[in-house]
Amino acid sequence: MSEGTSPIVGSLAYLQWYRTCCLSEKEKLARMMEQLGAWIDDDGMLQLTGPGKLAELPPHSEWYACLRKSVQRAYKGDLGLNQDELGHKLHLFRSYLDRQNIQYIRRHYSGASDFDKLVAYAAHTKVGIDFSVGANYHNRTMGPFDYPRNMKVLVPKRNTGGWRYNTARMSEFILDSQTGRFVSQWNDLKLKEDGYDANPKAYQVKECGDVANTESFNYGVPHGYHLDRATFSKAHRYLDVNHPPDLHLRRIVCRKWKSEPDFDKGGRYADIVKKGQVDLIAWRQIPLEEKPTVYEAFVRDCQRRRRNAGFGKYWRRQMRPRWLRFWGK
Repeated sequence: MSEGTSPIVGSLAYLQWYRTCCLSEKEKLARMMEQLGAWIDDDGMLQLTGPGKLAELPPHSEWYACLRKSVQRAYKGDLGLNQDELGHKLHLFRSYLDRQNIQYIRRHYSGASDFDKLVAYAAHTKVGIDFSVGANYHNRTMGPFDYPRNMKVLVPKRNTGGWRYNTARMSEFILDSQTGRFVSQWNDLKLKEDGYDANPKAYQVKECGDVANTESFNYGVPHGYHLDRATFSKAHRYLDVNHPPDLHLRRIVCRKWKSEPDFDKGGRYADIVKKGQVDLIAWRQIPLEEKPTVYEAFVRDCQRRRRNAGFGKYWRRQMRPRWLRFWGK
């Protein structure tokens, strides 16, 4: 792609250029950041000032999978994205991919809630939805933890990219399990003349739950219940988990908004939604005032069985007659 052009990053023409150009993987990633005018401001926020723009793409797009593979090739080893400033930019760039995904779902699909629109997208594209990856880091609270409010959804459920790219569980969404709305830092971040305002002084920490619990695009492949060839690598850990610093606002917010450890690691956290909509439907039937008590019983059941099979299966057992429960597992 020639110098001086204003590329649409992720377009078909851009994808073809990215695949065929003779630059190294790091050089291609650096060129992309230059084209987008990417720089990190004093508040640790990545600003994209152009002239390049991001293409409007579905969450399972081939470009996202190509970018994912490029990052994996460029940043091998335990240091991951912590190797250099470009790695820091690429970490922060994930949030812009999240923004693109949220906007795409909201613009192209209809439904009563964001979750309904996401389900419509998955049904239309047949990519499948994964609910199995843990969401405790997206259920942070300022006060005492009582029960999870949010669920994590990843698409595609399994690899749809064939041998060339692995798309499995690439795009991530966090949703309020009661209302079905997207939980995202983009709901809270304010616009200013030269980009987004991430100055912590412009925000009240107690009102930044969406910043604390926001989603993040995955350069690696999270494990969950569904194995793919790339899940046996450590890419998810060194690219997505052990990452460079977040924007300052989120770092400050996460000092106050704490996550609860998992039920099998000394804590009281267990995902309500683990196997799909059957869990969500069962949980929504519980009256709000009863949810804390019901959740505590659910966690004790997970601890006793040493596994979490989802709230739906647990609740079906509770609804059976007592004499049947005695013989059941």
